[in-house]
Amino acid sequence: MNRFLLGALALVLALPSPSSAQRPDRGDYSVAVALFDTGTGTVFSGGRMFTDQIHGAIEFTYRRANAEDNPSSPTVGISAEANTGEWSVGPTIRYYGPQSGPVVPYLRAKFAFGNAISDLRLAQDQVRDEDTFTLEGSLAIGGEWFPVKGIGVSGHTGFQFARASLERLNENGDLLERTTDNYGTFRSSLTFSFYFQ
Repeated sequence: MNRFLLGALALVLALPSPSSAQRPDRGDYSVAVALFDTGTGTVFSGGRMFTDQIHGAIEFTYRRANAEDNPSSPTVGISAEANTGEWSVGPTIRYYGPQSGPVVPYLRAKFAFGNAISDLRLAQDQVRDEDTFTLEGSLAIGGEWFPVKGIGVSGHTGFQFARASLERLNENGDLLERTTDNYGTFRSSLTFSFYFQ
């Protein structure tokens, strides 16, 4: 599998240099979606080229899952319902470098905030109620391939920081508050972008 990916990357880099017209122009709008994202939901964004090198966008993530157990008898188990969900939204800025081939390098900055929930009910009694507020930011370097005018495929890697503030109520009404800081390197999934006037 790794040999296939390396071969595909070498083929892309060996393609003849596209004309500058294939790169999005100042004033072009964009919509993008993350490809091959794991889990429920995906990442969408909408943006605009403010100059020939600066692209600004709003990125949005939404995920929701619900699971229910409805046993036919107590020997099988008890009724249970679990709900999880999360959303996040925030601006991203890309600064494109000079185009000297089919792949254009860029620097990317992102800031986002969001919320996540996790609820659990057993036999109609709520035993867990979690609410988490998250702030995150990242800096990355990446590349975008423009195979034809108006189409881009990109990916990036960099450093990310996130702070999650959790509040959890248990079945006795006791409250737990927790703050978690996460930071480290990351890599994105591939993103497919469509640019238009």
